[in-house]
Amino acid sequence: MPTRVHEFAWPDRVVVGTIGLPGARTFYLQVRAGTQMVSIALEKQQSALLAEKIDEMLDQLITVEGNPFSVPTSTPLELVDNDQLEAVQEQFRTGAMSLGW
Repeated sequence: MPTRVHEFAWPDRVVVGTIGLPGARTFYLQVRAGTQMVSIALEKQQSALLAEKIDEMLDQLITVEGNPFSVPTSTPLELVDNDQLEAVQEQFRTGAMSLGW
């Protein structure tokens, strides 16, 4: 199967959410930039590991000398996103994932 790459330079929204009842939920990574939206199904463990690795990357980014980006030590209230997933059209289910900065 060919590798799929979805690249968003500066997305409007990135969220992991679920559809379904506990024990029968499907987890999704959803990214939106303007009218472009991608919904990717993933396993519960993948969503937890993704959150952990993003947290580690942000912790490292805080320490980078000359970093032009402002990285807060905790999530500002105005950036907390507990809203529902937008209309989900599953593009594919994840296999191996990589994360880079």
